[in-house]
Amino acid sequence: MVLFERKVEIKDLESQVAYLQNQLKDLKLENKTLSDVQVRQEKELRKFKEGVADIPALLKSHKEEVKVLESNINTLRKELNLMKWLCKV
Repeated sequence: MVLFERKVEIKDLESQVAYLQNQLKDLKLENKTLSDVQVRQEKELRKFKEGVADIPALLKSHKEEVKVLESNINTLRKELNLMKWLCKV
């Protein structure tokens, strides 16, 4: 009888070991997935921070471009007015 009880106890312990190994495997997979997600989020966060840091430079560049375009418009208006005046003469 003791031998039978011992075999049952061993089977029970083996079952627990298998269950815990399965849980460990699942937790390792979950940990890897979470780690991958963290790496992706950190990468996107760096991109965002770099983008925000570039905003002042982009605004300055845009402002300079607007000044150049306004200057070109003024030059073209003057030329147009001169051409109109010459056509009248």
